[in-house]
Amino acid sequence: MEAQAWEYIARIDDIGGAVAAIEAGYQTDEIEQAAYEYTKSIDDGERVIVGVNRFIVDGEPDPEVFPIDPELQRTQVERVKRFRASRDQAAATAALADVEAAARGTQNLLPPMKAALAAHATLGEVSDALRSVFGEYRPH
Repeated sequence: MEAQAWEYIARIDDIGGAVAAIEAGYQTDEIEQAAYEYTKSIDDGERVIVGVNRFIVDGEPDPEVFPIDPELQRTQVERVKRFRASRDQAAATAALADVEAAARGTQNLLPPMKAALAAHATLGEVSDALRSVFGEYRPH
């Protein structure tokens, strides 16, 4: 396994490093290929997923996945509003601007992200700052 990891790292180095590989879409292509192979192995029956490709019960309705309790949703929204109201908004806004600036540049994103969270920016706000620069992944 270690040898395979080093071979993989060498391929990325041959492309010009991690940033060049990301820009070339190498990692995205690798993830998509692995997802394709995984799905194909299920479809072909090589990989057994009980209830998906084996031991399927006909006529049963599909279960509701992750039903959201409206009351839980309402209380969580209120909790986030109170959290935001209790923070230093100027500090949170400045920290989120630092995250966005770091994303536009070449510096490590972790320190400004950590600072934004310490300034009580929400994970959603940090994600929004990153999305404003990088966009959202859309498989092609």
